[in-house]
Amino acid sequence: WLRIYGLLDFAGGTVIHIGSGVSALVAAVILGKRHDFDPKAAMAGHNLPFTVLGTGLLWLGWIGFNGGSSLAANGVAALAMTNTNIAAAGACLIWVLMDAIQGKVSITGACSGLVVGLATVTPASGYIQPANGHPHNVIKKAMRKFELNKNNNNNRQQQRINTQTIYISMPFYNDFLFC
Repeated sequence: WLRIYGLLDFAGGTVIHIGSGVSALVAAVILGKRHDFDPKAAMAGHNLPFTVLGTGLLWLGWIGFNGGSSLAANGVAALAMTNTNIAAAGACLIWVLMDAIQGKVSITGACSGLVVGLATVTPASGYIQPANGHPHNVIKKAMRKFELNKNNNNNRQQQRINTQTIYISMPFYNDFLFC
């Protein structure tokens, strides 16, 4: 029913992410707060090689998922796979550059950026052209990275969200979905 409002969702990413978000919220409400959580302590991953391996496997599987969403071996499938690969690599690169500007580059950050690229390109992967869609996508990644950093800094200092940044980034996300 969202199609009549202009929503284009190539691989069903909107349905998947709404379902995942609702189920995560329900699980968090049922499980409650963590007893061992310290908001001031850094929480590093415990197995970096598995993080990298999992990210690589996710990337490979996601290319197949988006390509297979065209339901044919045709140009649309090739376009979706190309867009998926470019978006993931571009987001990873932008995330690492943003981390480098802040002076704290990490492989975990690179893996996070890659997954952000995969998730944001999925609904549009079969509709956008790589040359036209991905410069816009790179801007979105940079804004999302700064939004996360501002929110983290604000949460540490004042326990509030910087709503101005959210309002600025939402039109980019909407343009990306409704392209």
